[in-house]
Amino acid sequence: MKNAYILTVVGFLGMTIGLGLLVAINEDSYPNQYSHQNQPIPNNTEEHKADNGPSPELLALSTELNTKSPKTTTTPSIADQKPTSSTPSPKTTTPQPTTNPKVAINNTPVKINNKVDKKMPETMVSTTPKKIITKLSWGVYTGSNPNDISNFENKVGINPDYLAYFIHWGNGPNHQGVLLPNWLEGVVADKGRTLVLFWEASDYTGHTTIQPDYSHRAILRGDWDEYLEDFATNLKNYNGQVILVPFSELNGNWNPWSGTTNGNTPEEVVASYRYVHKFFDDVPNVKFGIAFNAASVPNTEANQIERYYPGDEYVDYVGVDGFNYNDPWLTASEVFTSALNRITKFGKPMIVFSFGSSEGSQKPAWLNEALNEVFPQYPLLRGWVYFNQNKERNWLLWSDNNTFKVFKDYITK
Repeated sequence: MKNAYILTVVGFLGMTIGLGLLVAINEDSYPNQYSHQNQPIPNNTEEHKADNGPSPELLALSTELNTKSPKTTTTPSIADQKPTSSTPSPKTTTPQPTTNPKVAINNTPVKINNKVDKKMPETMVSTTPKKIITKLSWGVYTGSNPNDISNFENKVGINPDYLAYFIHWGNGPNHQGVLLPNWLEGVVADKGRTLVLFWEASDYTGHTTIQPDYSHRAILRGDWDEYLEDFATNLKNYNGQVILVPFSELNGNWNPWSGTTNGNTPEEVVASYRYVHKFFDDVPNVKFGIAFNAASVPNTEANQIERYYPGDEYVDYVGVDGFNYNDPWLTASEVFTSALNRITKFGKPMIVFSFGSSEGSQKPAWLNEALNEVFPQYPLLRGWVYFNQNKERNWLLWSDNNTFKVFKDYITK
């Protein structure tokens, strides 16, 4: 009887173990619908970032570039237009084309803010505005001497990220190439600012776009090689970071280096930009920027932004210059949207290299629209530079108290 009882217990235990193994095998082969593999992972977990594709920042960027990635919140980054200290008024600049431009010109009409823009391809329109979390990097052009800079500092009381400066190739001693002034390092690099350097192939005392010595043909011929070597060495010895912008506003018609003046062609401009770039291959503190004018002048197919882009390997920052001259009055969106959408297609970090608005009762609203509505829509936009001069128009940020308040509110937030 005792033996029979033991056999019964052993048999029962065997059946229990067998059933347990069967259940375990079943669960391994067919995961339960509530198991970890089938549970949605919250977006804010590290596991989500690892297992479920790009981060929210990358998804926002890909949305802006018209990819098919899902929409998410964006985290735009930080980073300008430009006239010259002594040359014509601010207008906006253009980059140069590759032999086979990457971005084809598409004349399909597109609606932006209920207005038709015939110059911009439909795929370039940002249909999902993005908002920045923090303000962009910002800077100013205040003038061409140390007093201009100190006056700005005293009035504003906040250190800009960028300080812009203009250098003309032909206005040194005996019309030789100009190098950086000695005082510049102390007011820019020593204060932790990045120098945005507009480097212009011209003699600004000539007051004409016909300057054969500064044509792109002359540059490609090697006429300026000695100066290019000296200037590259000069910047290499400069104890700070530089964004070098040669030939700004190339798609305008008011400079000797423009693609439609002085016997130049867009193809020569591109070749010249690449030629100049090679002199800085071993200058690690210099990044290259290209500044298009927001509107091409003349507005012909041969003079569009895309024709001047020199190629990704030659450009670190792509940007625009844009001004409201009040002739007629243009909103910030009307000045910038088309151009910013177009340069977004290059996929490079962007800067508004020079911009401003003329005087008028709507100037505070114009600046507010630019800083807080237009610029935040572009995740690739790193920053801007304001042209703070009373020149052909009164562009000054303190031309009226309300405009100055908009500016101060932005840089202090």
